[in-house]
Amino acid sequence: MLPQEFIRVKRDGLKHTRESMVEFFGKYLSGEVADYQVSAWLMAAFLKGLDEEETYWLTSCIINSGQTVSLDDIDGIKVDKHSSGGVGDKVSLAIVPLLASVGLVVSKMSGRGLGHTGGTIDKLESVPGLRTEVSIEEFKEILKKVGAAIVAQSNALAPLDKQLYSLRDVTSTVESLPLIASSIMSKKLAVGSDLISLDVKVGNGAFIKTPEDAKRLSQIMVSLGKQNGRRVVAHVTDMNEPLGSAVGNTLEVIEAIEFLKGNVQNRFGRLVMELYEHTIHALHYDAPKVEQLIATGRPLEKFADMVAAQGGDPRVVDDYSIMPMAPHRVDLLAPATGYLEYVDTTAVGLAVVELGGGRKRKEDSIDHGVGIILHKEGGSKVEEGEPLATIYYRDENSLMAAKNRLNAAFRVSSTPIPERPLIWSVLE
Repeated sequence: MLPQEFIRVKRDGLKHTRESMVEFFGKYLSGEVADYQVSAWLMAAFLKGLDEEETYWLTSCIINSGQTVSLDDIDGIKVDKHSSGGVGDKVSLAIVPLLASVGLVVSKMSGRGLGHTGGTIDKLESVPGLRTEVSIEEFKEILKKVGAAIVAQSNALAPLDKQLYSLRDVTSTVESLPLIASSIMSKKLAVGSDLISLDVKVGNGAFIKTPEDAKRLSQIMVSLGKQNGRRVVAHVTDMNEPLGSAVGNTLEVIEAIEFLKGNVQNRFGRLVMELYEHTIHALHYDAPKVEQLIATGRPLEKFADMVAAQGGDPRVVDDYSIMPMAPHRVDLLAPATGYLEYVDTTAVGLAVVELGGGRKRKEDSIDHGVGIILHKEGGSKVEEGEPLATIYYRDENSLMAAKNRLNAAFRVSSTPIPERPLIWSVLE
């Protein structure tokens, strides 16, 4: 089948055959199909959708495009953690060492930032010397040694997804539920684990805007797990405001470390605690409560061990100055007295992109030192002229663009804002 014929099938809303999908993506990997043709197909799939069989076939194509990794030779219960992405989402930086500190083997193999959401890999690379690009063999050695690893996708593992991931970012096709599900689950299913724990973000700062779509995405991913004989638990969590106070690479690493020190009790901290409890319960595992665990110092030590095992400087847990930090700061002030409401959380993420902390094109480098500290959570009472946020920036042009984005992100309401749940639903 010619590439244009394959694209036309989906453009016209028809169903692919399994054989045609295998052929099209096989030719893409071999260089016979160009990026622009796959981009055209991504847009067609975004607009016309993929049914359950097509989503399973696509996921299989991605898994079969590279190696699979067995963790059977690693002792312990293996947990694979993933998030669908949101603004200020540094949950993995905290929960991976937290779970590993009670004896679980916890891995996160992930891509980089997509659109307005920062990537966990990009954030972790704020730590000097830390490597996320490791071989599969080294990935397994880190898990054996430390019990925790957060690494970038190996070129040998699901290479098709790595290419599709980059194209989705720059073609506005990120939000497609089947494309999100196949991307996430291909990486999860390619690596052996006893439990796949998914954090599915929903709200005006997530790719998924409604609880109904988030539930549907969760169902697709749980189904993909069952079809492959794997256990999946999906948590639908709120992203109608930034998660925590920090948005931006270095700043988010600092907030995650502060949580592991017991110093963070905001929505980010509470979500990490709830996800920890859910995971322990799902595994029927005997482990202490979060507060007791943090008090032992083991989670912070586990974070430092993971950093060191990946070539980073473990002193980062005590000395944040070794990470990049933008030289200039300015406060954004409340325009009125009332209650703070985030109406476009995506704009907060895009403000960080404007500062240089995210990518506009897949080949862009990022500035780890820029970002935003938010001083108030949604629903908080604010006074006119009170600082709502501090912007960390390097130049005036990026600052102005970021301010314009931030001003569209929130409003001050005269009436109280209803409280939302941290976790909307859990599916398995």
